[in-house]
Amino acid sequence: MIQDLLSWLHLANLSAAVEARRVSDLILIAYIVSFKRSWLFAMAFVICEIFYSVNFFGQLNSLPTHLYALSYYVTICFAWCVTVKSQINHTQNKSLAFWSSIMISYLLLMAWDSVANAETETYIYSNYEAIIVCIHFCIILSLYNIRASIYNLVSKLRSAISIIRSGYAMQFICYNAIKYKL
Repeated sequence: MIQDLLSWLHLANLSAAVEARRVSDLILIAYIVSFKRSWLFAMAFVICEIFYSVNFFGQLNSLPTHLYALSYYVTICFAWCVTVKSQINHTQNKSLAFWSSIMISYLLLMAWDSVANAETETYIYSNYEAIIVCIHFCIILSLYNIRASIYNLVSKLRSAISIIRSGYAMQFICYNAIKYKL
């Protein structure tokens, strides 16, 4: 029974649709975790996912493949532009502005690539999911002040070590360890 379950999981991992869904779920979970920092980015991602899942309400079905891809990337880029403008004007975060501009530039590059290289599979097209995940996580990390978080973590670690080091039990252990080492 366990072997059947493992083989089923292996077959599920091979499916491209399952893999794409998992990447999308991973990004959605990351945006939900950072929802308090910026609900606009989480909503933009959800809106883009809804557009994708309902096939743009059938509005783009009559288009040729390269125009469909162009419309797809331009629509997603527009959703991100509206979100970025609202968030950047509100927070004045330069790191967020940089990574958001990278996202918008990448979506515009994908739109151009879908028209210019419609018949060939380019590097940016074949690695779209990995690049997008990296950009999304950089956007999420730019919402936080990483330097202050690291400083706070180190400060708490130093105080915990100081408490342990100054305790009587630790002094007793160190005294006896030095005494019997000699």
